[in-house]
Amino acid sequence: MNKSILYILPVIFLLFIFSEDLCSQVIKNDSLALVELFNKTDGKNWLRCDNWFKSNVSNWYGIYVVGNRVTGINLDNNNLSGKIPRQIGNLDALQYLILSDNNIIGEISIDLCHLPNLNCLTMDNNQLNGNIPFEITKLKNLKTLWLSDNNLTGTIPPGLNTMPHLVSVMLHNNNFTIQISQKD
Repeated sequence: MNKSILYILPVIFLLFIFSEDLCSQVIKNDSLALVELFNKTDGKNWLRCDNWFKSNVSNWYGIYVVGNRVTGINLDNNNLSGKIPRQIGNLDALQYLILSDNNIIGEISIDLCHLPNLNCLTMDNNQLNGNIPFEITKLKNLKTLWLSDNNLTGTIPPGLNTMPHLVSVMLHNNNFTIQISQKD
């Protein structure tokens, strides 16, 4: 047997063993955003935080990774408590953010409105307050927007009804002001 093959085989074997680890590492900004989410929403008291900080991000409960990017977060009904950190806006490959049925407080961060790939945003049945940011209408890929059963106020952003892909909207059980236009 050729000696060079004997030297190459162990290298190929090691690459094969560790290839899953190499492929499942996410970029630093994505990891930092998730760490902030954990810290700002009382992660130590979540119902499930399987593998968080114990293995690759792709193995963390509720986190979905494609390539080296976080593309999904599904932590609904998981006892999140606190505010969503601004760093979530750094997850520019994020396609869905599902945080329904928790104890999330505060306003909807304008940073969520800068996620170009977001197609599903569900934060219904929390304790959100304030206005829905007008900038949410700039999420051109958004298909689902569920914000019902919160304490949101103000008006529903004009233009929400003209978003090209939006097919499912739930905004009931909030405290919106309805503007009625007057005729001159």
